[in-house]
Amino acid sequence: MPIKIRKTDKYAMRIEIEIPTEDPDVVEKGDFVAMVPIPTQEFAEKIDGLARKGNSPELWDTLILSVSGIGDPETGEEYTPADQLAMVKKDLRLARATLNQYRADARQAISKN
Repeated sequence: MPIKIRKTDKYAMRIEIEIPTEDPDVVEKGDFVAMVPIPTQEFAEKIDGLARKGNSPELWDTLILSVSGIGDPETGEEYTPADQLAMVKKDLRLARATLNQYRADARQAISKN
C-alpha cells in the first residue's frame, strides 16, 4: 500500500526546550510546536546564510511560520497564536532552539533523500 502524503510546503516541528529559572538549581522543561517550511537544500542554504548574519527579523520571519503550545504558566491557557509567534521570534532561547531543531531535521532529510 503506498504512503499517502499531502502536498504541502510546511510541516509541524516539535521543539523541546529547557529554560533556566530564577533558582539556579531548577530548569523548566517543555515543548512547543513550530510550523516551518519543508527542508530543501536551497532553503537550508538560505536559512544558514541568514543565520550567519545574526539574529535578524528576516531569519525568524522566513523560518518560523506559526507557533502553538505556549501558554500562561499561571492559568495554563495558551496565548493567542500571534502572541506565541511574537514570543518565539523575540526570545532568542526559543528562536535558537527552533533554528537548531530545523537544522537537524534538514540535515537528516537532505542526507536521506
